[in-house]
Amino acid sequence: MTLTREAAKAAMMEHYKGYLAKPRVKIEVPEWLIDGKALVFYVGPQNLQTKGAIRTAALKSEIEGITACMIARAENEEGKKLFIPPDRSWMLTAVHPDTFSKVASKILDADATFDGTPEEAEGN
Repeated sequence: MTLTREAAKAAMMEHYKGYLAKPRVKIEVPEWLIDGKALVFYVGPQNLQTKGAIRTAALKSEIEGITACMIARAENEEGKKLFIPPDRSWMLTAVHPDTFSKVASKILDADATFDGTPEEAEGN
């Protein structure tokens, strides 16, 4: 049997559907309080376009990369984006840099849960 473009595309897209079906990761930020409770947001699997945009921003600087990551990835409980590109301005000037970096790292760490088993994510 000869591999066709259509068969390859179908296999790739079916695999991606399984990736998208994985549960989102809940991220709590105790430093950011809303009504006395830690801010909670969620991160789901990303597509290649989003991953590329974050990497392109990160090539400019680490700060640009983590800001792009937060804008592109943080979602509320309904799965809607929490931030939009114009939010970049206040993120760069009015947010504690170490906390922001720590939260961005949590987002990136969440990606390991989408790419394999927890054991694989831990490198075992």
